[in-house]
Amino acid sequence: MDKPKKPTLAEIVADHRGNETALQKAGREAVLEHARAGLPVATSRGGKVIWLQPEEVFALLGKNGNGKHSEQA
Repeated sequence: MDKPKKPTLAEIVADHRGNETALQKAGREAVLEHARAGLPVATSRGGKVIWLQPEEVFALLGKNGNGKHSEQA
């Protein structure tokens, strides 16, 4: 049985949708890790920098107080 072909670097770079998805996921995980450490997270609203408390971050991302997925009823 043949091994699946590994994509070339050019193919990986050309995959804009996959790259964008990976960057969004990495950013979301970094923000969650920061909030789970109990630290506020900087963002912008209306052109101004604001600080979100961990609870606000979890609420915006649909997580519970521990930063885990909220249970849906």
